[in-house]
Amino acid sequence: MKPVYDPALDLIDIFEARVRSTLPQAQRLRGTITSRRVAQGQALFHAGEPVSGVFLVRAGVIKFAYVSEDGVERVRDFIAEGQIAACVGALAGGDSVAAYDGVACEDAVVDCLDFGPVCQLTKSEPLWARCIGLLLYDTTRNLTERERTLLTLTPPDRLAQAVAERPWLLTRVSQRDLAAYIGITPVSLSRLKARTRRQVEAAA
Repeated sequence: MKPVYDPALDLIDIFEARVRSTLPQAQRLRGTITSRRVAQGQALFHAGEPVSGVFLVRAGVIKFAYVSEDGVERVRDFIAEGQIAACVGALAGGDSVAAYDGVACEDAVVDCLDFGPVCQLTKSEPLWARCIGLLLYDTTRNLTERERTLLTLTPPDRLAQAVAERPWLLTRVSQRDLAAYIGITPVSLSRLKARTRRQVEAAA
């Protein structure tokens, strides 16, 4: 879910805009939202840790990354200002353990809402059930698009699509992280960017 960022809006406001209605017990839940500062390089959460929250990035960039047993990192996604993320298990109301790390690419501020009480509300409040259903749909759609990109596009096309959708990737995340997101090595990314520049200059 990637709403247009408005610093005046909190997580509850965004959820209400999504369902186009006032959500039951919204004010009580709004009071449980916590804010956390995460310094560059520090983790918002680690793989294997219980994660029951839904996150809204207020400032900075957070990367979600898998790390293999031999230390190789693969970036699943980046989230920046105004973007929401959650582990699917948290939305489903189960005991959710993170499958990946959430690490700040730059100093970040993140709001967090514990979704346990929200999941309880879905048993009696249809609007909250619809809200969670929409969040699950958005999460699944994003995962499907990420899978399609990795399986069907070439590295140059993956880079072009990523930068077209989020130009800030070129300036706010490291080359190593961007390469891990595209699915190539940093050296290959450097060569790819150089070749792209040459093509642009030749066409000018």
